[in-house]
Amino acid sequence: GTCFVLETNNYELVLNILRDLVTNNEESIKYCFVLDSIDALILKSDMEKGLTEAGRVAGGPMLTKKFLQRMAISMNKLGHMCIMIGQVSAKIEIDAHGPKDQRQISATGGNAAQHFSNFMLQFEARYKGDMIMEDDKAPFDPIKNRILGHWAKVIIKKSANESSNQVIVYPIKYGRKGGSSIWVEKEIIQMLIMFDLVEKKASWISLKPTLLVELQSIDADVPEQLQGEDRWADYLEENKKICQHLFEKFKRILINGSSTTLP
Repeated sequence: GTCFVLETNNYELVLNILRDLVTNNEESIKYCFVLDSIDALILKSDMEKGLTEAGRVAGGPMLTKKFLQRMAISMNKLGHMCIMIGQVSAKIEIDAHGPKDQRQISATGGNAAQHFSNFMLQFEARYKGDMIMEDDKAPFDPIKNRILGHWAKVIIKKSANESSNQVIVYPIKYGRKGGSSIWVEKEIIQMLIMFDLVEKKASWISLKPTLLVELQSIDADVPEQLQGEDRWADYLEENKKICQHLFEKFKRILINGSSTTLP
């Protein structure tokens, strides 16, 4: 009940609605706008032209610049967020051996998107090695070794907090709905290993005593050890309370830099 979806690619309509929400905002609501995508927007005048008539040259970058000129400063000053999704674009090269333009990103939007934005995230291509299978050491088989998900890779191309060029990798699990595709349980297992809160012996993963006591204070049936990361991920998926506790624990560690044990 907090999301409004406007299904249109009319540039003027989108811009006018966003501008109205920002300027006529007596309740001081902080909005998050998502434009999916900039490449799909088209001017009304271009829409009304015939298929044989020429459209606007450099339409994507031009529309992006016009939009940001009108909205970027007011949204930034008033605390709103605008997420603009762009597609990969390629420049047609006449001379393959000529000098290449230095481009910060591979998406459309022109220099205006690079100048006005606070953050720019580039989602990298997905390869076979990014697939998460039942057995990552065996070849794919649609029956015996199914694909469970994949690792998504994002590069921070521009940032307002000195995190530029950092690479963020996170797991996606297939078949989930309702905004739960990010495989939080698998992330938590990785964090437990990284922060040395578990002990690995062969394929068995055991909780260290301090963490075991902490979790058993929430649920006395928390097992001390399970075989393999997948078994732990399945356990966390079935035990939402423990999963949420660990999620909040690591979020606090990463954001505040607090110790690995909670009060």
